[in-house]
Amino acid sequence: MSHLLVLCVLPSKPNATFLLIFELINNEQTINFNYLNKLSFLKTFFTYFLTLFSFSTFCQTNLVTNGSFEQIDSCYGNFAPLGFDVFQWSGCVGWSNPTYASSDLWCNNGVVGNFQAPNIPPGYQLPKTGNNMAGIFILDAAFQTYREYIQTELTEILINNIIYELIIYVNVPFNFNVTSSFGAYFSTNFISVPSSFDNLPYLPHVKNNESIFITDTLNWQKISLLYKANGGEKYLVLGNFLDSLSMINLTSANQNDDSLFGNIYFFIDDIEVTKTSYSFFIPNMFTPNGDGFNDFFSPNVINIEEWKCLIYNRWGQNVYELNNDVTSWDGKTTDGKNVPDGTYYYVFTAS
Repeated sequence: MSHLLVLCVLPSKPNATFLLIFELINNEQTINFNYLNKLSFLKTFFTYFLTLFSFSTFCQTNLVTNGSFEQIDSCYGNFAPLGFDVFQWSGCVGWSNPTYASSDLWCNNGVVGNFQAPNIPPGYQLPKTGNNMAGIFILDAAFQTYREYIQTELTEILINNIIYELIIYVNVPFNFNVTSSFGAYFSTNFISVPSSFDNLPYLPHVKNNESIFITDTLNWQKISLLYKANGGEKYLVLGNFLDSLSMINLTSANQNDDSLFGNIYFFIDDIEVTKTSYSFFIPNMFTPNGDGFNDFFSPNVINIEEWKCLIYNRWGQNVYELNNDVTSWDGKTTDGKNVPDGTYYYVFTAS
């Protein structure tokens, strides 16, 4: 089996290219460095010149409408009763309650109740920004599991294989237990389970690190999660998707007894879903000798929808092509033959 070291090309400065070539001849490594001031000069050495990409960013647009719950028509002003969608009632743009359990919206100038932040029943708390925030209650009793969720429709359908960042700010009231169990589910369809207040029968696509408990009772704790989309997702549901046997929670240090075990409340504010920056990393070597280590040449491409990497031998003959569908090379030609030892070059292009 050949032991190949593929060249690595790195951008250096405008109108210049730093070219690092790894050669393997008779299993002895030699490293040649060539500093080429202009790409046109590069053509005198190779038949093909290299198209270089390094790093760029998208304009980060929040795909969550009304992520801080400020756009409302009216304020309820109290805990929402069971089976009541306080977000729809309040005209809270973009948000809804997907189950029979009654998630809350805390705001000012209540119509039904007169509670307003920071003096609200779950505990003293100001919104992170603006005047409003959401709240969800989680309860694990002897014979009943109770979960509240909030749901929003994203402004764009998520794209297959694109990585998105989800940011949520959470806070726990002073007299409640704490947990690390908080997650998000991305759905292609609007979720409505009006007869259930149990945990939703879905596994969260992304969730908070189980070792990081949500304990901040004064400030807001940031949860940042990355999600690689399957494509077609249009809705986001936030909450706790675990049943009582899977819950990871602790009795709050502010409580003197364990009678409220599983009695958890989250304040939620400033939710964002953004497409992450696009980038790529191309390894400078691989050793396809079948030992299970570094056997494949695999560019790590993030959030580039269309790309290809053409691999050439030193005579300019194309020996392999990588792209969105074929993402790694094992050192063989397309008909399954091992390529000989030598120097190989790649051209990476993206759009």
